[in-house]
Amino acid sequence: MTLSIAVLLASLSLEPSAVAEKLRFDDYPTDERRRGPIAIPRPLLPRHTLVSLELQAALEEPNGAVDGEHERSGPNFAGYMVVVRLACGAPCMRMVLLDSRTGRVFDPPITHTGIGAPNLDLPLLSFPHSVPMNPHVDFRRNSRLMIVKASLTLGHPLTYYFLWERDHWRLLHRTPVTTNPWE
Repeated sequence: MTLSIAVLLASLSLEPSAVAEKLRFDDYPTDERRRGPIAIPRPLLPRHTLVSLELQAALEEPNGAVDGEHERSGPNFAGYMVVVRLACGAPCMRMVLLDSRTGRVFDPPITHTGIGAPNLDLPLLSFPHSVPMNPHVDFRRNSRLMIVKASLTLGHPLTYYFLWERDHWRLLHRTPVTTNPWE
């Protein structure tokens, strides 16, 4: 009992960067290793239906469901999920997740209207005195962790650490982004 209280107190005293350094993709592995055809998208909500044609077209392209960092067709997140990013302007990015087993479509963990908000448009990434850009989203095929660098408030970028748990997101941590890649 005393040891667990000491561990709790120690974890509360960690600086935000120390907590973030402990959140690694390897620490949130997935047991799923899906291969084979991707299920046909089955959008249940109107916002998912609006992008269903774009989603289907992206899935039919050889590497359409992914981008430069994730050059693999098929499941690219959490072993069985397909993360699909859709352009909607400059800068603008939409994101949906597709369960490759069932075809069920899910919202991203964060949108321009907030964390867990029912929307597909990601928040932009903006630094003080700079032009907003698309957010930075990082994920791995063999991990349930997704890291998003974005700004819910203009000029205040944060790094968000989300965990995928079966059919929903859980925010693990958020920390300020201290370096602007354009400076």
